Amino acid sequence: MSNELAVLTEVAQKLAVLIEAQERRFAELAQSQQQASKLQRQITDAARSEVKQLVQGSGLEVTHTLREGMESILAHAHRKLLMGYAAFAGAMVLFVCGGGLLLWLQWKAYDEARAKVADAQVSAELAQTYAKVGVTSCGGQPCLKLDAKSPRWGSKGEYVLLDVAPGSRQSAAEH
Repeated sequence: MSNELAVLTEVAQKLAVLIEAQERRFAELAQSQQQASKLQRQITDAARSEVKQLVQGSGLEVTHTLREGMESILAHAHRKLLMGYAAFAGAMVLFVCGGGLLLWLQWKAYDEARAKVADAQVSAELAQTYAKVGVTSCGGQPCLKLDAKSPRWGSKGEYVLLDVAPGSRQSAAEH
């Protein structure tokens, strides 16, 4: 059980490190997204300002060229923004999968512990029963202490009462 607990602890530690790394990555992505948005606004504002000045001083061809450049810049910024969202979604998938794995490992450890408790209860009941009837070892073979004074039953007298340990008589009477 300690090996399983150690494995579970190691997995939990690795998951915590992974979560911490993903949280740092999320913070970096959020900051990068804010910077990209700010840069996009600055670029857009600057481009609009330049377009206004050029439109006033030049013809339709210059305006057309500037619009193409602005669309290219916006498309590039849009691609970066989509990549940020994709990275965030991937990190969330990893986070959910890691959490599911951790829950599965906890459930498995709980089931194993429950089975061990059931085995221990059976062993305790068996030990109590052995103590009540006075089971011991006689030369490496199990033997019982019989009540020699009690009457015998059966056609050949093959059945006899067991001499029950004194403490177990009181507990049997209480039940």
